[in-house]
Order: sequence, then C-alpha cells, then structure tokens
Amino acid sequence: MRTNWVSQESRLSNIKANPEIAAFSELMAAIYQGPLETPPWADALELIRRELQASY
Repeated sequence: MRTNWVSQESRLSNIKANPEIAAFSELMAAIYQGPLETPPWADALELIRRELQASY
C-alpha cells in the first residue's frame, strides 16, 4: 500500500477553498475538547446550534 503525503500548505489552501471542511474541523476540535470544558461540550453544542439555525 502506498501513502501519498500532502503538504501542510496544500491542506490549508484546500480548507480555505472549502468552508465546509473548516467548519467540520472546528466542530471536531470542539467535540474532542468538550470533556475539558465547564459545562462539558458547550462550544460543540453552540456550533451545532448555529449550523442548524436552531433557537432555544
């Protein structure tokens, strides 16, 4: 099996070109940080709420 490495610059330009990838990456980071927050997962839940255009 062959692995193709992509340069950091190439990845960053791809994220800039596709805002959906950037939003997904931000959400994943917030989910992983969630247990360390007070209250837990507050940032991730806020990102999901905004994406779904929900109000409470």
